[in-house]
Amino acid sequence: MCTPTFCATSRSVTEGLGAWTPVPPSRPGPAAFAAAYERAAAAGAAGVVSVHLSSQMSGTVDSAQLAAKEAPLRAEVVDSRSLGMG
Repeated sequence: MCTPTFCATSRSVTEGLGAWTPVPPSRPGPAAFAAAYERAAAAGAAGVVSVHLSSQMSGTVDSAQLAAKEAPLRAEVVDSRSLGMG
């Protein structure tokens, strides 16, 4: 997931978790997901699977679902119903 100031990769997430790096409390808006979905389509992806922490704790799933409706590719949004990895 990328924003104008930061791009999260599996490596940056792993390093951040290991270093106890604080995560911003606000959810990304639909525009951030739309931009990510557009970049994936432009790179040739036929679709994306977008997995997020529990919708009971965050509005991130809602933002992703809103963007998925207008995505230029198939975007499957998954509510992990979890708060962490594992």
